[in-house]
Amino acid sequence: MFDRAYGGPDSLRDDEMDLDNADRSSTATPDDLRSATGLRNAVLSARHWHNGTLYSKASTHVGNSLVYYYADGIAASDPIPGSIKYIYRPKDGTITYAIQRQVPASNGTLDPFRHYPDIPAKLYSSQLSDSLDLVRPDWVVAQYARWVMHADYAVVMSLCQVSIFCRLPRLYS
Repeated sequence: MFDRAYGGPDSLRDDEMDLDNADRSSTATPDDLRSATGLRNAVLSARHWHNGTLYSKASTHVGNSLVYYYADGIAASDPIPGSIKYIYRPKDGTITYAIQRQVPASNGTLDPFRHYPDIPAKLYSSQLSDSLDLVRPDWVVAQYARWVMHADYAVVMSLCQVSIFCRLPRLYS
């Protein structure tokens, strides 16, 4: 019953978009996505199943949209937390996420988690950036939990410790 309500391994095959919640044909892309991609049309979806994990756009399920990813796919860089705003497929068929970055806390803000390097949590602004990063599903490292503790701040906590395959850098040195 849970899988039927929220989607489970049988609801989508790996690397398949949720076509029940997608416009099966190309539609006009939203303005912010069009300015980031230059695409006039794309197939938009609510969900995408990739490597055993269900990802969703934020308007479908916020928790499944919160991801750490490598900007431009550069694994040598630190992963960035962000929220998937769009899941789309252009004419070439490559599924891509358009992600809004979690904005860092303002300069001078003391992060209470800096004293606990073994806890994968960090203080950020509660806001997301207005710009979109275009991210391939393979560039996603892990999901994270976000708790907006104040109008200005949110705690971001990596969920990668549940996987032996997750490799996030230490948040503090």
